[in-house]
Amino acid sequence: MMKTLRYAFARTLPIMAGYLVLGLGVSLICLVIFGSSNFLIPSMLGITAALTLLRGPMEKRAQKEEAAHVD
Repeated sequence: MMKTLRYAFARTLPIMAGYLVLGLGVSLICLVIFGSSNFLIPSMLGITAALTLLRGPMEKRAQKEEAAHVD
């Protein structure tokens, strides 16, 4: 059980770090463009758009990793 948890954590950590960088990057860009009083809504829209565009490649990658782990 512990080995499975370690594997799951090690596999998801880089993905979570990618989400963190994506969110911070989009937020900082929107902060610079729109200013401190108007950046929140564009940031949320940008993050949503980026995650939507990246959804397909992320799912394909996850399926390949699952297939590699099962074999």
